[in-house]
Amino acid sequence: DIAEIAFQFEALLENRGGRQDQWAAARGGFNHMLFIGDEVEEIPFEPMRSARNWLRKHFIIAYTGIEHTSGDMHSGVWERYDQGDESVIGGLHLIRGAARTMAEGLQRDRRELVVQALKDICKGVDMLDPAIHDPFRGVIYPLLESGSVVAWKALGAGGGGSVGLLCSPMGISTAVSVIEQAGWEIIEWDYDDEGMKVS
Repeated sequence: DIAEIAFQFEALLENRGGRQDQWAAARGGFNHMLFIGDEVEEIPFEPMRSARNWLRKHFIIAYTGIEHTSGDMHSGVWERYDQGDESVIGGLHLIRGAARTMAEGLQRDRRELVVQALKDICKGVDMLDPAIHDPFRGVIYPLLESGSVVAWKALGAGGGGSVGLLCSPMGISTAVSVIEQAGWEIIEWDYDDEGMKVS
């Protein structure tokens, strides 16, 4: 399977991390997966069309131009994990639980669950290492305080400099304006239901 090959290749390069990115890229679309050791279990999952449409309308991806080497972040997090750091372990558990909440919210079009899940993911990432989100807070926190943005997170480990923001219905134009004033670039996006193709 191409996802597992990609994961093993990254492991050879000593890029320690989970399998989720490779599996999601290979599958495309929406995924709900359970990772147990070296095993990956795909859980049947189909978000409601209304939930997909809501996300497409209210979820903004922005490229900030603020990049860092995610491998450097990961190494510090994994070192703390190996030492049994309670904050790292708690953050990972919070993120794992948020995935279940997110899946339920999307399958049932329970938007408050989607918002709560994204907030929990952000909190879990902060427990792993606040430095992942720190470069973006100055622009995003005022949007949270005003209610224009209801939840957010750095995409990946933030290394690529992109963030995802879930906007309130009345907050989209304000969020876009603030983001552009900060010099960030709005990235047009849509769902990729096919995933990676090898020819």
